[in-house]
Amino acid sequence: MTSLRTVFAVLSSLHFVVQHFCLMTSTGVVHVQGLH
Repeated sequence: MTSLRTVFAVLSSLHFVVQHFCLMTSTGVVHVQGLH
């Protein structure tokens, strides 16, 4: 049985990855729109 601390660590890391991915995608879209 996994502990809540491990689940919380995994969820927080996943949240950080998703946030970073969304930030990179949004900046990439703005950069592409600026080029066109």
